[in-house]
Amino acid sequence: MDGSEESTIVCATAPLLIHKLRNLLNYESEVPIREAIDQLEMISTGLRDAEKIPNDLDINNLSWIEFLKVLQDLEDSTDNFTGEIELQRRNISLKIISPLICLRPQQDRTGLISEKLNLFTTSAKKVFTELENLGPTTGTTSSPLHPIQTRNLDYPVPDDSDFVGLNDKVDEVVKLLCDEETHAIAVTGKTGSGKTFLTKTVYNATEVKRHFDGRAWVNFSEDFESREFLIDILTQLTWDWEFLDENLSYEELKLKLLNFSSNKRCLIVVDDFPTLEYFNRLFDVCGLSSKGIWLMLIGFMQDEELALLEVGACFCHLIRLQSLTDEESWTLFCKKARIAEEEATDLKENILRKCGGSPREILIMEGLLSTTKRPRVIELKIQKGILNLCYHDLSSQMKVCFLYFGLFPRAFEIPVRRLFHLWVAEGLVITLPAEKNMDVAEECLKLLIRRNLIEVTKVRLDGSPKTCRMPTTIWDVFSATAVALGYSHVRNDMNLPMSNIRRVTDYTTGIYPHYYDYMQYLRSYVSFNSRTLESFSKFHDALVNSRGFGLLVVLDLENVHKPAMLSVTLGKLLHLKHLGLRRTFLDSLPRSVGDLPFLETLDVKHTNMTTLPSSIWKAKNLQHLYLNENNFDISFKKAYIRSEIILQTLSGLFVGNKSVVKSYSYTILGLRKLRLTFYSKLAEGIADWISKLKDLQSLKLRSIEEFNRPSTLKLGSLQTHDNLLELYLVGLLTVSNGVTIESLFPPNLKILTLSVSKLEEDPMPILGKLRHLNCLRLFRDSYVGNNMICHAGEFPQLRVLKLWMLENLKTWTMMEGTMPHLRELEIRLCSNLEQAEGLPSMNTLKDVSLINMPDQFVEYVESVLVSAFVKKIKFPFLQPKLTQCPGRCNFNELKIGSA
Repeated sequence: MDGSEESTIVCATAPLLIHKLRNLLNYESEVPIREAIDQLEMISTGLRDAEKIPNDLDINNLSWIEFLKVLQDLEDSTDNFTGEIELQRRNISLKIISPLICLRPQQDRTGLISEKLNLFTTSAKKVFTELENLGPTTGTTSSPLHPIQTRNLDYPVPDDSDFVGLNDKVDEVVKLLCDEETHAIAVTGKTGSGKTFLTKTVYNATEVKRHFDGRAWVNFSEDFESREFLIDILTQLTWDWEFLDENLSYEELKLKLLNFSSNKRCLIVVDDFPTLEYFNRLFDVCGLSSKGIWLMLIGFMQDEELALLEVGACFCHLIRLQSLTDEESWTLFCKKARIAEEEATDLKENILRKCGGSPREILIMEGLLSTTKRPRVIELKIQKGILNLCYHDLSSQMKVCFLYFGLFPRAFEIPVRRLFHLWVAEGLVITLPAEKNMDVAEECLKLLIRRNLIEVTKVRLDGSPKTCRMPTTIWDVFSATAVALGYSHVRNDMNLPMSNIRRVTDYTTGIYPHYYDYMQYLRSYVSFNSRTLESFSKFHDALVNSRGFGLLVVLDLENVHKPAMLSVTLGKLLHLKHLGLRRTFLDSLPRSVGDLPFLETLDVKHTNMTTLPSSIWKAKNLQHLYLNENNFDISFKKAYIRSEIILQTLSGLFVGNKSVVKSYSYTILGLRKLRLTFYSKLAEGIADWISKLKDLQSLKLRSIEEFNRPSTLKLGSLQTHDNLLELYLVGLLTVSNGVTIESLFPPNLKILTLSVSKLEEDPMPILGKLRHLNCLRLFRDSYVGNNMICHAGEFPQLRVLKLWMLENLKTWTMMEGTMPHLRELEIRLCSNLEQAEGLPSMNTLKDVSLINMPDQFVEYVESVLVSAFVKKIKFPFLQPKLTQCPGRCNFNELKIGSA
């Protein structure tokens, strides 16, 4: 890591340290702290100015390594100082001592923080003097560094028309796959030649979807012989629940794959396949001996390996991708670019020369030019390549957010929710006062996606990303920089650093015994393995050490199965901001979780917890709470409630007590996301509470009666909820006096789901007027009428429509001009639906799923939608179990198989 990367660390972490130092002003003398803050703000300003300087003015000669060490020492001292204060506060509270007692740490600790502040100030003055020689600075600034260069970007919408220069290859591969004699194809070419782009186009081609009964796309990893590799394949190939049995052995899973493919055609794509030496093992694992398995490999292999593939008995078909021609390259660039034509023409020669016919580099260059000012790009020299140019054009905080992806395993699909919370907890997106951390995180991801540095792997119903990742070719370049930048240690690396470790990303099982001596300054521990974490007690002792508390900020164990680690000592991690326990299947949390003064995110979704300790409400900084249909009726009564709780996310809550609803309506008013199940007798109180939540962006309400069946759902008008974009309602819809059905739907709604609403009048004329609606799901008994009509001009933005279990529906009429952008249609168990008039005119449809629908209706749809992929599925209908605890049975999504 060179000096420029060290300066990136300083620039990106400065806002977090400034924030911590300002907190110290409440406990310590102001003069040295304010001086340190002023110095740090001046350096931050100088670094921002230095980012505007062309590359030929090198700033690598600054003493960044030395200064960064001083900066981190000051952060360590600040955190220890704050920890001692909180520990004293807790001890005083336990002893019921007068709050007038001075909450100051011991004198030696006060002296140490003063010493660190003086050392920092001296070092900062030296660095600032050197920075002044590079360009003008503006003195001090009170605003933190901002990671976003271009505001209010939209997430890019995938467009098949962007595929340039490889259309003939697409047709060739599709024809080969549909050939019964061809069972293996290799797609190879140089890095960035469009191998994955080509294969995804083939994979999603209508003809391929029709030909194969199941498809699976997996990324290669050296442990591909594991059970997880086969489970990944099987869950994609079929919806049948039996393939999800976690108790099946590796051999049993292989047998299931063989049996499934014995009478079905299955396509398996293995992305990023590195070398031929793995082929025989892959052949065995994927069951290529079965005539029902077709295999596609994507990778860059050496010429001698390609020669073997071409003559091999099992691999007769090899697709070699060549570089795009200049004409094809320019066509691709112009289709994507958002810059003036004359500017693009001026840069044409330079762009074609540097991109060298590589689709990936063309898209990266296009993303850069479309999201930054042209003079800035021209000033930056591109001798180091397009990728480095795009990276160096990012602001320091954007660089850190981008490099954070390198801490995840190669090809790992990261849930966007998880990514945002980690960014915020790590202090990478410190915001301006008027903004929210999650908003800035979203803008940051939008820019990285728009720059084609990060790719979206799964999307939500509204088209926003659900999971994303750093492309493997980019990961290979920047992962080492990411490890160095965060002083992180990846746990599959046996080379231990001989200095304090600040961040650990764990790909393996357990903790190395000789690891503990380096852990006392650890800030972040994130696990990516699904096996039980052992020996956490020793690990925890190393974190806490003799000072009595730990500095850990992030503890993320998502998908780690029942980690043997949580105990009462969890409360000693006083600086913990993020506790991620999703899908750990833990049974309980210790009461000490409420003793974490800085806890911002707690995620216990998909665990075995049915209640949380009442102490959770003492976590005064809690902003995001993901629950597992937990009942808070008792714990809330006993909670130490402030005037208002600052929660932004409250997901998976069950409420059954009227007094609790009243408490919520006075104390929890800043929610942006709410997922709530409640007894119908509380409907009016819930409606009153919802009316006060003007910041809501996502709302899911489920009303049940005492036997856990859907019941009455009463709401007031939501017309003034302009921020509400996603609405999910389960229960018999009723309205208050003076409120109409139309007023239940906010004007800017994008996603709407109704279930058991039992609407008697056709809802389409009302819903069709929602101008921004792009996903509509009408689930079981949401409409109980016989006829449904969609008029011309309605649903102008709708892309996804799902109709489930509308048992009385007989005719559905779509007039010409309705739903002009509909791409996905799913109809399941509408057993009396006989006619779908106007369906042939829906020429934008790409995917149609008909599940447990009458054969006659299926035949009609197949005959009129010749250009769409029509998937017909029949599964046994599974009745819900009515004996579960309140909130646990998902009535609104009755399953057919495990679809």
